[in-house]
Amino acid sequence: MADLAQLYKRCSKNALAELLDRDPAKIVPDSGNPKLDLVFNIANILEWPVGEVAEALWGIGIDAAAEDDGGEAARGTGARTGPTDPLAGLSFKELDQRALAAYQHAQLAEMLVTARRMQRIASTPKELACAMSRLGSGLLGQGWFQPALQAFQSAIGQPGLEPHVRRMIRANVATAHMQLWNLTEAEAIAAALVVETEGLDRGERRDRVTFAAARSAYGRTLLRRFDLDPTERGTLALRAIPLLESAERVYASLSREFDLPDYEDHANACRGLLLEARVEAGVMNCGEALRLLDRGLDAVVDSGSVNPLLIEGWGYWCIAGLNLALRHMLEDERDRAAAIYSNKLFEIAEVSGNWALWERAFQLGFLRATSANNPDLKDGLPLLDRDDVRTLVGTMGRFPGFRPTGWAILRESGKLGLQ
Repeated sequence: MADLAQLYKRCSKNALAELLDRDPAKIVPDSGNPKLDLVFNIANILEWPVGEVAEALWGIGIDAAAEDDGGEAARGTGARTGPTDPLAGLSFKELDQRALAAYQHAQLAEMLVTARRMQRIASTPKELACAMSRLGSGLLGQGWFQPALQAFQSAIGQPGLEPHVRRMIRANVATAHMQLWNLTEAEAIAAALVVETEGLDRGERRDRVTFAAARSAYGRTLLRRFDLDPTERGTLALRAIPLLESAERVYASLSREFDLPDYEDHANACRGLLLEARVEAGVMNCGEALRLLDRGLDAVVDSGSVNPLLIEGWGYWCIAGLNLALRHMLEDERDRAAAIYSNKLFEIAEVSGNWALWERAFQLGFLRATSANNPDLKDGLPLLDRDDVRTLVGTMGRFPGFRPTGWAILRESGKLGLQ
């Protein structure tokens, strides 16, 4: 990396050492482990993001280890293939089937290990696209939305993909952007995909999944604009309703035919979000929507007893109720209702492990506290124990846009002094 920096800057080694604030004889430390200031300075010279420099330094070390281990060092997993490795000797097709089965049973750690193995043995652009798509889906499921987006973008950049494959990857790209609150990108991709999938043969399962995924991503993106564009809320809701209704119908149909929890969970999420959209569109009374939300959430009074593969969708029912309470209820009723939905959302997020639900739980919980005009903000914030703080920090890492709120919660709740 130092050599690259010297070449890019067109300077002598002594001039590079001066730019890096290092002794020319010891630009690279004897330990091989650079200090952070050196990484930052190299990044500035190369005009690269700091993370890219760190990734390159880490990657070089992994490549060296791979050469010493017959080329089989696994990136990021610590796993190596060998005589006892269940992945040893499997063909690309067999690995793909294994990754898909792991995804369908929410065994995401296994899916990631398998997808990385697929990535290493891929021999054609189509195989590499498949591997990166599986990797992206596993990362998306684990809440690593930025790396998932990068994996999907790598997949979609491969030449020669069949149209249906490219459409499905684009639906995942739109979903990743939506979860990261890149709403302009999410809306543009999803809107184009909705048009393209309108005339698809609905007999094909893969096309039906893409049809539903595109409409779900588009509808949910429009709902996320409610508080960013409050004067457009009614118009956005009217646009979102038919999208979410179509997604719900197709997901529910897929669930009945193939009996996969993932389809029913998506359908249920759409049902909860539709209640929020109908209130904002003026076609349903807020009180009636909240009664329906409460009645539905009776199914998860004991969240621990619910199938974990079916619980995430109920989190979006809590989000819908919390949004409606904060926007439309009077102060005393609002605080009581918002506290109920917020507490249930935290509970479901913990059971499901869904990072997108954690982000909403913390963000809306903070909004609830700040909207209550508390003289002492920390009195309105959720009580955080050590595990909660760890989860909050993980959420801050996954959602760049959430970090200012995360820091505010940590400061106000006095948790920065934890040992």
